[in-house]
Amino acid sequence: MNEYLLVREDLDKLQKFYRRNPYDQSYPFIVYLRQDIEEFTIKKFGSLEKFKIESQKRRISPKKSTTVTFRDFVKNGSGKVVSMAIIVNSFNFLFKSVAYIYCGSHSMFAEAVHSLVDTLNQILLAVGLHQAMKKPDFLHPYGYVNLRYISSLVGGVGILFFGTGLTLYNGLLGLIHPEEPVYMFWALFILIGSFLSELSSFIVAYREIRQSSKARNIPIFDYITLGIDPNVTVVLLEDMAGIGGVTLAGICMFLTYWTGSILFDVLGCVAISLLLSTVGVFIVRQNAQLLMGKSVSIKVYREMRTDLENDRVIRAVHDIKAIECGQSNIHFKAEIDFDGYQITDIYLKTTNLDNILMEIKQIETTDELKSFLLFHGKNSIDQLGQEVDRIEKILKSKHPNLRHVDLEVL
Repeated sequence: MNEYLLVREDLDKLQKFYRRNPYDQSYPFIVYLRQDIEEFTIKKFGSLEKFKIESQKRRISPKKSTTVTFRDFVKNGSGKVVSMAIIVNSFNFLFKSVAYIYCGSHSMFAEAVHSLVDTLNQILLAVGLHQAMKKPDFLHPYGYVNLRYISSLVGGVGILFFGTGLTLYNGLLGLIHPEEPVYMFWALFILIGSFLSELSSFIVAYREIRQSSKARNIPIFDYITLGIDPNVTVVLLEDMAGIGGVTLAGICMFLTYWTGSILFDVLGCVAISLLLSTVGVFIVRQNAQLLMGKSVSIKVYREMRTDLENDRVIRAVHDIKAIECGQSNIHFKAEIDFDGYQITDIYLKTTNLDNILMEIKQIETTDELKSFLLFHGKNSIDQLGQEVDRIEKILKSKHPNLRHVDLEVL
């Protein structure tokens, strides 16, 4: 329409044909004959030369920007959770660092490093989430959703190596060269404030997960372990680790203050490093599986296979692949051996057999026979396409998370 400088009212005057829509089966494609379009264009502009001149005068209107704004990012549930976590951990890192400088506690050092890696990781999550919100384009037809998993994976590696390694090293160094911490008591108030801020961030992340899991009718535990929203899951786990880490640090620092033994403070540093390693391993393992293409559950797989095998137009089903491709969306592919007899029978039920019999009796030449066979052959192929659409609708109605269904005809 834009190519020939026509408007919708112009197309209403032309003969139209309907074809199956491969993107949305709820409405068909409307197509026109190129010859009719070209003839109408010449008639509208007076001549082909005038059309070319007018085409050169008009400029293609600029495309709307597909850039995701900060406002769009914050409005997104995951974006709101990650943004708050960045703010909370940034302030926690600042106050914990000041406390460590003045008191020299190994547990406080571990918590400062903990907040630092959480802050850097959540900034990385924010970048990945922001990019993942972009719409699919020519280079990435399935979209950018996997960037959520990539950013979570990289963040998990950072927690595992940088966070765990640095805190464990500091803890072991404290065992080898113990130094008596000072001003331990007032540093405990920093940990109390950090505990409350981590708890508030945890509540925000938990509410988002609870709301999303309820909307998808999925138990909260499954929502977390399946990695449906890796960004919020990472924030939730880091907040849990943050609450646990602050509690450990507070207990160990208090015991050191109470007993005067540096051993408790050093053990707190080592315990926090082990806590960080546990969270890092879980995040890396979960996101690595999702990036590799994690299969759906056996139950869902069997349900899909049974639905296909029980359909009357299908003889056999081969090479089924059903994998999660981001945010619990499913990509389904199968090789289908269709029953041509059944499909033809369905097509014939939509026709008037008496009229077809009369057409056959009137055939006298091979050209007339060829036209007859081409007409009904084309309609039989269209019927096959309609059956594919019907099967896809059945699968998507039973499994709402199905986003891409590829049924290959054998």
